[in-house]
Amino acid sequence: AFAGQNSTIANGASGIATISLRDLGPQRTLVLINGRRMAPGDPWQGSYSFAPDLNAIPAPLIKRVDVLTGGASTAYGSDAVAGVVNFVMDTQFEGVRGGLQYAFYNHDNNNQLAQDINEEAGFDVPSGMTNDGDSINANIALGSKFADGKGHAAVYLDYRKLDALTKGARDYVNCSVTDGADGPECGGSSTSPMGRFRPFTIDGVSQGDHTIGPDGHSFVPGFPIFNYGPFNHIQRPDEKFNAGAFANYEINRHFDVYMEVMYMNNYTDAQIAPSGNFNVYTRINCDNPMLSEQQYDLVCVQGGYPESNPDGSPVYADSWILRRNLEGIGRTNQLGHNNIRMLAGLRGDINDEWSYDFYWLRAMNNSNDSYVNDLSIQRVGNALDVIEDPDTGEWVCRSGSGDGCVPWNIFRNDGTGMVVDDYRLGVTQEAIDYISTVAVQYGNTVTQVFNLTFKTDWENYGIAIPSASEGLQAAMGLEYREEWMANHPDNTYQTADAAGFGGETPQVEGAYNVKEAFIELLVPIVQDAKGFQDLSLELGYRYSDYSTSGGASTYKAQLSWAPTQSWRLRGGY
Repeated sequence: AFAGQNSTIANGASGIATISLRDLGPQRTLVLINGRRMAPGDPWQGSYSFAPDLNAIPAPLIKRVDVLTGGASTAYGSDAVAGVVNFVMDTQFEGVRGGLQYAFYNHDNNNQLAQDINEEAGFDVPSGMTNDGDSINANIALGSKFADGKGHAAVYLDYRKLDALTKGARDYVNCSVTDGADGPECGGSSTSPMGRFRPFTIDGVSQGDHTIGPDGHSFVPGFPIFNYGPFNHIQRPDEKFNAGAFANYEINRHFDVYMEVMYMNNYTDAQIAPSGNFNVYTRINCDNPMLSEQQYDLVCVQGGYPESNPDGSPVYADSWILRRNLEGIGRTNQLGHNNIRMLAGLRGDINDEWSYDFYWLRAMNNSNDSYVNDLSIQRVGNALDVIEDPDTGEWVCRSGSGDGCVPWNIFRNDGTGMVVDDYRLGVTQEAIDYISTVAVQYGNTVTQVFNLTFKTDWENYGIAIPSASEGLQAAMGLEYREEWMANHPDNTYQTADAAGFGGETPQVEGAYNVKEAFIELLVPIVQDAKGFQDLSLELGYRYSDYSTSGGASTYKAQLSWAPTQSWRLRGGY
């Protein structure tokens, strides 16, 4: 099993915890509690969409974890292609159990290779002993019988809190390591605080890469590498609260009423390096007063651009512009989830050979996502397209100041990454406030299931192979399932007006249902013999009728051989 999402992921974090069997993806691994489904983690796009959130599982009640990787789609449906992970809860325990744990990392930053390659790259690197990454886990569970032993109930509370830890606290992940000619070396991003500018001539010929020089107001060839690693979380700050209850009441052997109620709330921040103009705005106006004479000469004069256009329109020179907003703070994805799972069922024996189990399940998840401290592509363009007001001599945005636009002066830089009070001398706080943006989306998922299963053991009917000590066993049933999801992104998400985004996020709402019938047979062939502790044949068939795509059949035939109690070989189709 592989971890799909966990608290160590910052860039691309979903805020949920997932598992991926055989590394086929968490969306292909079905996660169950007591053999029944969980709610999808969240509705957001990506490879982790609709994967159940393991944060909802109550740690103090876990009895065991069963993993099935062969033929699972026949037994549980097509979303179990990779397999099934079933968390079995100890719902019948009596008494009180709980735990309190406080932990932290004690680490000595003494990795000589990491120290050397960081120093060679000119990056600050941590050294010496550190204690950090504190975490608190507390849980309690209570269980008891009632009604003269006919009923049983268990309740639980579970709390966890993790402190933030960034890569800048560890020498071995302080930078992004790449393969160099002489071995490992530190890499990074060419979108740096000093900028990477590649102007093109009017004929489209590159004039090479340039950056702000030592004088702070001219272009010099080349560009520096920015070490984005220290900003990224390697342990996200995270807080989670779980509560729930399990109960059953046995009227008689034919009727056992049971229920499960579970609630989970979690919140986490996922921080990565400050945003920037990642070449999303790619032109410089030649009447820009923020350019020094040397910069103007390189970009516009040597680029062959005219002083003015015949129609009076502005003259723009094409140029790569990659500039990190180090004066700002790291981009942070604020992620929250509320998860509710409710189940009610009735089970019991029909006779000595047959039993039944009928249940209804409804699981819901509400998710919210706020992406803060990114840069608006539109506003970056407005704040770079600057002219001098002919009346006042002030530097103003060509688009006007009605939306609060002020010049973002990235053509002057003293290398400190500090904001200045005068936009003529560099980047001001007013400019950062103007170009910064927040993207928000919220979504919901709902899963509803009706399931009726019959199980039988035909040993009492005499249906058994003579060489086996157990008889033929079967399970069959019907299931109806509904899945619904909705995702509501704001205008920033929908238009991808954030420099750090990869593309547009559309508004989505939809649902489907599936009707299924299934049967499984277990045929013991040889048991309790020398070299054959157990030799059994498993057969299964499932028919699924999807409201979106129609009918589909899945089936399996599997042979399982256990020569001893310690070894088992399995093969099937």
